[in-house]
This record gives sequence, C-alpha cells and structure tokens, in this order.
Amino acid sequence: QCRFRVNHPRLWSPDSPNLYDLRFELVDSSGAILDAAMDRIGIRKFETRGSRFYLNNAPIFLRGIARHDVYGDRGFVADERTLRNDLNVIKALGANFVRCIHYPHNEAVLRAADEIGLLLSEELPAWALYAEQPVIQTASAMLTSLLRRDYNRPSVVLYLVASVNVDRGEPYLQALIPLARSLDRSRPVSFIFDDAAYTSDLVAANAAYAGRLGGGFYAQNTYWHRSIFDAVVPGLPTSMPFLSTEWTGSEGSDRGPLGDGPTTSFPSQRDEGGGFPEAVQAQKMAEAFAGFLPYVCSDERTEKCLAGVVFFDYQDVEWPGMPIFYPNHLPFLRNGLVYEDRVLKVWPGVMFRYLMWLLPQ
Repeated sequence: QCRFRVNHPRLWSPDSPNLYDLRFELVDSSGAILDAAMDRIGIRKFETRGSRFYLNNAPIFLRGIARHDVYGDRGFVADERTLRNDLNVIKALGANFVRCIHYPHNEAVLRAADEIGLLLSEELPAWALYAEQPVIQTASAMLTSLLRRDYNRPSVVLYLVASVNVDRGEPYLQALIPLARSLDRSRPVSFIFDDAAYTSDLVAANAAYAGRLGGGFYAQNTYWHRSIFDAVVPGLPTSMPFLSTEWTGSEGSDRGPLGDGPTTSFPSQRDEGGGFPEAVQAQKMAEAFAGFLPYVCSDERTEKCLAGVVFFDYQDVEWPGMPIFYPNHLPFLRNGLVYEDRVLKVWPGVMFRYLMWLLPQ
C-alpha cells in the first residue's frame, strides 16, 4: 500500500468523468526500474446516508438499467466498439447507472464506463444452494478476484453478492458480506430479494434481514403496480437506501410471434401475428413506472422512498435456461430496449428516455 495526496482533485462523476493517469514503478536499491504499470483512475466518494445514495457529498438518484454481457450469436464475446456503443446508448437514454446483471462482466465494460461516465454495480451468479460449502467457497474466491480486479474502477459503486428467494441463504450471506466489506470498505454491499414481497410487513422484514446481515442498502426486484407500491411503502427502511433492482413493462417485438403453443408471458395483448408490438411494450412500461414515481427520493421526499430504479433490461436475450425457472415460458426475453442486433426499439426507446427525464436529475 502507498498513500499520497492530490490537492484540489477533479472529481469523477457521470457529468464529469475525470480520470487521472497513474504510473507505478518497482525499483531496486540502485534505482533501476524492475517493473512498471499504468492505470487510469477516478477520484470520487460514493456512500449511503439514511434513505439516499450520495456521490461526492451530493444526493444522487440511480436512474438504472440492467445489462447482460451477451451479444446474440457471439455469446459473451464482443469487440470494444460494440460494448462502448451499448454504454453510450444507455447514457443517451437518460440512465446514469447500469446493473451488470447476474455475473461479473468483461473488464472492458467497466473501463469504458469509467471514461463514458456511468455508475455500475457488480454481482455474483448465486441464487441457490446457499448452505453448501462448495458454493460458499467458490463464491468467496470469485468475489475476492472481482474486488481485486475492479477496486480502482470509479464507475463501480455497489456490490451485490446474491439473488435470494424463499431460501434466504444465511450461511452464504454471513460469509460473503463480511468478506466484501473486509476487502473494500469504500463501497456498499448487499444482496437482491427476488421474492413476492407485496405487503408492508414483508418488505419491512426483508429490509431488517438485509440490515442484520450487514447489507448497506435494501435491493428488491419490484414487479409492482401502483396499488402494491401504495401498500408496501410504509414498510420501507429509513436507515438504508432502497434500490429497485428490476422493473419492467412487458415483452415487445415487432419481429414476429413469440411462438406457438401454450406459453406464459406478458402482456396478454398480442397483435394479429401473435407477437407483442413495440407500442404495447411502451404502454406497459408507462403503466408500471407510474406505480413508483410518487415514491422516489427527492428534496421533497427524503424518507420511505426509492433511492434508485433499474429497468429490466437493455437488450433482448436468448436464454436457454428460462424454462427451468419459468415453466412454459419460451427460452428468450423480449422486454429489452434494443433487439439482439442492438437496433433500438423506437417506441420503447422514446418512452424510456421520457421516463428517465421524469426522475431526479
């Protein structure tokens, strides 16, 4: 470790993603350079206070979108131009935060976010078998590697160590959350609740559970409509921020039907060809968004509020494992803002940009 002072630093933020070139040299007693390395870093402070997130001592609302590190028939491999274009489009649509969803993403994504000016969260692919020691050991090794790789990335502001449901996985969380906090005390860490928390009591219980295990914020997937938000808001915490890690409107595609036979998907409306048109997707997005808009954190509302919302998701995705989790569902998602080839859906794109504009800037 080494420490040095930077007087009057140009702070990093989405509006001003200032970066510094930092050079390290390893020298011997004679002054000869044995090794050298270069990195680009940003200087910023991200923290939680009460119900809100703060960046550089100012409250910030996370206008987010989830993004898979998947590229159609290329799988998990993409050239830097493609991934940079993804992030540029996301920022142009009004988002300031990206949930790098489900698993560690390519390091090039993070470095591009450093330069473009997007906040990120990172997470581990854990959602079952939490009491199994091999799962805990594998996740611990992955988390250690991830934090060491990305410690100096100013874009990374949050860690999520799991998505939990009925089996909340206390042995796993008791191991992983302290590990994350011991390796990196500068970033909040928590885990996602992916359960049917549709009452105030259930939301309060989830938030208390997250706090008891050392979570720095309450993360919950919220496929909720207005009546549900009205019911659960009294249970929201005031001692930690509440991040809605998933919301969406519907599936939508003007590129043909979703398939034949009995399928369960949403919405129920279909066009004459059996597909879900873009206009219906945009409409359903607006209906879902209306549920939580009155409860976002702002200068007027500072408690019992949402500190950030994350749309699910950026792109249409082929997901062969879908029927395992959702029987009778086809093995793909069509609720993205862009198609798999990265062509922007017109009406969902317009709607998303408008909805982001309504949120605190």
